[in-house]
Amino acid sequence: MTRQLFLANGLPLRAITIPQFCAMYSLSRQTTYNMINNGQLKSVLQGGRRRAIQVSR
Repeated sequence: MTRQLFLANGLPLRAITIPQFCAMYSLSRQTTYNMINNGQLKSVLQGGRRRAIQVSR
């Protein structure tokens, strides 16, 4: 399930759960968290759960 987040300027930002992101790209959770820590992915909290968001395409 995807959720819509909105930036301060009103533009939509798509967020998906980390397990969904891992399944989409065949990555482990550890690899995904490493990518977040290295700045390759940006994560946000929504509803008390961490979401992964791609920074660039």
